[in-house]
Amino acid sequence: MRRNAFTLVELLVVIAIIGLLVALLLPAVNSAREAARRMQCANNMRQIGLAILNFETANGYLPPAYTRPGTGDAYVQTRHSIFVFLLPYLEEQALSDSISLDYNWNEGRRPTPETSNLRQVAVNIPSLLCPTASTRDVGMGDYAVCGNIADSAISVLVPRRLVKPRADYYSILQPRFVIPGTTAFRYDRIQLKHIKDGMSQSFVMFEDGGRPDSYRDGVLQTGSVSGAPWASDENEFWVHDVCGGSSMMNCNNNNEIYSFHPTGCNFTMGDAAVRFIQETVDPEVFVSLFTRAAFDVSNGDAGL
Repeated sequence: MRRNAFTLVELLVVIAIIGLLVALLLPAVNSAREAARRMQCANNMRQIGLAILNFETANGYLPPAYTRPGTGDAYVQTRHSIFVFLLPYLEEQALSDSISLDYNWNEGRRPTPETSNLRQVAVNIPSLLCPTASTRDVGMGDYAVCGNIADSAISVLVPRRLVKPRADYYSILQPRFVIPGTTAFRYDRIQLKHIKDGMSQSFVMFEDGGRPDSYRDGVLQTGSVSGAPWASDENEFWVHDVCGGSSMMNCNNNNEIYSFHPTGCNFTMGDAAVRFIQETVDPEVFVSLFTRAAFDVSNGDAGL
């Protein structure tokens, strides 16, 4: 009796077709997954933006990018990040109550080892973690304040006429203020009146994903970088590097603007809106959106 069955050649053809279909569908599936992750990241950053505005409503001034000794009488004189002050507005009141501002964020022995700040902050806060970033130890964060564009970046961009010079390049939450007519600076509480360029036209929160693991151009490097813990005063960073000729993002995550999203990063604006900015954004537009009081409101969307 003759049996009906597939030949080896037919089976191989079917397997090849299935493999081809999977290869065609996989990029679309991965793209859809990343779109969902980027949306969740944007939602996290929106919640942080709302927390910043709620802090301002409750206190009459904006939260500082960091606190540490030497910042005058404007804030507490212990080391903490902005997120320590935002905890009550991120639905983390119990955690906020457990942290003492009398001690640094990483104090590990006082009042007792069990109740010390270091023990309390060793937790993950979901709204501070980008779902696209790599998984690390507990207590890390993927968002931070970028307080300034450093001279090392400006010295590249201004001589090439990619960016017009400004008196300073501070972003909204940087607590430093240049003393007029000098090169010195003072620390002060930031109020809405200080944001001359408008809240909706100025960045307030940034991505710096993957810390303390070191990444460059999406590739994991040896060693580690600082500022990873969400509670650390070193969580705040400045723009130092320029890559690709003019880009100030996604060069590396060594205290630079960096995300794992293809082609750009999410940014929270001062009004809590979140915008995805392309790496190819015009540098002048980017700097206009970065500064808080340079009277350089962006009137174009080149590269956004």
